Amino acid sequence: MPGTAALVFGIIQAPAYGWTDPVVLAALAAGVWLIAGFLVWESRARDPLVDLALFTNPAFTWPTLAATAGTFTLVGVLFVLPQYLQILRYHDAFGTGLRLVPLVLAIIVAAAAVDKIVTRLGAKIPIATGMVIAAAGFVLASRITVDSGYGFVAVCLATVGLGAGLALAPAKSAGSVVGVMRSSSAWAAGTRARSCSLRSSSARPPFPR
Repeated sequence: MPGTAALVFGIIQAPAYGWTDPVVLAALAAGVWLIAGFLVWESRARDPLVDLALFTNPAFTWPTLAATAGTFTLVGVLFVLPQYLQILRYHDAFGTGLRLVPLVLAIIVAAAAVDKIVTRLGAKIPIATGMVIAAAGFVLASRITVDSGYGFVAVCLATVGLGAGLALAPAKSAGSVVGVMRSSSAWAAGTRARSCSLRSSSARPPFPR
């Protein structure tokens, strides 16, 4: 937590202070050092909060990265677009919320259809396709200006939502399944080891003959 806070502080303050400012450099260095220390600690802990060995499995790593990218996509849209609609287009909070509906509807439609797609084609195709569609939505959104009509904004929102909906659901499911399987395997192995230990202990005579 302190490492993430220091890193975020440095990134936020860099545009105002400059990337070479001592405060910014110190915050970034402290953030990187603390996060690295946390990872080293977790890699040596007996019961880590995060099993870093999971990231050696591509079936877990790539869906996790895709889910992270998709989450940042939605956060970015929901951070920028409401300010654009309220500050530059002078809509109130309720009107801004209504104009974000295409994003939500696209996510719902994509998430409803993605289960059948994953069943037929697997998770890789919808994840990759969703990321490409979301990227295309961002390219379109980069063309939005003060004079852009809402129809164009709605198309951008729907495109990003469609891509995020296609990518997020299978990515999170795939990563979760691998994590649960890994945890279940470790738990089963521990249970078997404890059972063997108990059986061997019960087989010994209670007192030496």
